[in-house]
Amino acid sequence: MADFFSKVVREMTVAEIEPLYAERIPENIRLEYKEKLPEDTADFKNTVAKELSAFANTYGGYLVIGISTDAKGNPTEMNGVPEINNFAQRIVSVGYEQIFPPVIPVISNPIALANGNFIYVVYHDLSLEAPHFLTSRRGAYIRTSEFSQTFTPELAKWEELQLLHNRRRTAMEQREKLRERGKERCKLFLADLPTWLAPVTLHMAIAPAFPFRRLIELDKIEPAIEDASFWFSSPSFKLKYPDDESMPIHDSRAFVKSHSYLEGTVWGTSYSAEVLEADPRTPTPLNFDQILFILVRQIKFGSLLLKFCGFDGLVNVKASLLNSHNKDFRWGHSIDVSCSEPGEIEYELDQPLHILMRDYRPACLEIFRKFAFALGWQGVFAQKDFDLINCLNEPEDYFADLP
Repeated sequence: MADFFSKVVREMTVAEIEPLYAERIPENIRLEYKEKLPEDTADFKNTVAKELSAFANTYGGYLVIGISTDAKGNPTEMNGVPEINNFAQRIVSVGYEQIFPPVIPVISNPIALANGNFIYVVYHDLSLEAPHFLTSRRGAYIRTSEFSQTFTPELAKWEELQLLHNRRRTAMEQREKLRERGKERCKLFLADLPTWLAPVTLHMAIAPAFPFRRLIELDKIEPAIEDASFWFSSPSFKLKYPDDESMPIHDSRAFVKSHSYLEGTVWGTSYSAEVLEADPRTPTPLNFDQILFILVRQIKFGSLLLKFCGFDGLVNVKASLLNSHNKDFRWGHSIDVSCSEPGEIEYELDQPLHILMRDYRPACLEIFRKFAFALGWQGVFAQKDFDLINCLNEPEDYFADLP
């Protein structure tokens, strides 16, 4: 059932749903079937709130509506349900109003069956804001098979609540370990220059905000990277990115050149570093627009990699500009500014993947503006997006191929 569990929920079709029934895939801790949802508004809200909060508090999972089961959770019929008006809005409202902290599930489009009915899929990943409680002091639910042969939402015990509370910290520690590992690999593969000759380098790490498990198997990472590859262009060239053979490194695939490093991992994370100076011993002004070009390219690749690893949640993007102190940066052909910001310039943001992929511009511009102002360009760019975009679109359109 790899196709169902790795498919982006918003893009699911009947081709991913039919094998659930045909192969009699039983309910499990991450999969729940419902023949239908209650028609009564109060019962609807209560049922959905328990299911969503239990998935968020446990390991995340899928609620498939339109498939009935036997007492052991095995599918018996796939008749679907009549189309439900405003289904997505109703589910999202429950996540906001009936659960605290609120949860934001991912909801499929209505998936049509041959009989005229529809299947709906609702997904929520494991949450690192857990424990999630039902409002009005109705407790916190987890998915458990303690009282039956099938997994159902049950009230969590005190020890389980403590584990949920600690889970967020563990996942953030894992994200930092993956980021530091990528940084260390860059040091190994990029040109080894003395500290005092360290070139200006742009590092980018793109990852699930809370990477608590591997998203795909090791043999799937290379195909996922190939799927995430894309062509980009400017008025003077058209290239594929990544454009070279990858090499295996533990649970990753890496692309190594003398001036750049890029890796994709089974966790769905990507890490890149690109040297902006050809030779620090012969300093010349660095093209500031090259930073924007790299930001655009890396955010697009990292987002696509997460998508093809089956991820559809909150994404963390961190960009770091190293060794820029006292270096000169040039915008276009006429403006040079020397960076007075000491140390490393960093910016970090979190954004849901579907919003990031809908339009990469806001994220790119948010990071780019931070770098621009840290490098001393306050007098060049106005803070309004409209003014900044106008500057960025001259002389080249960096966003021509996006999304």
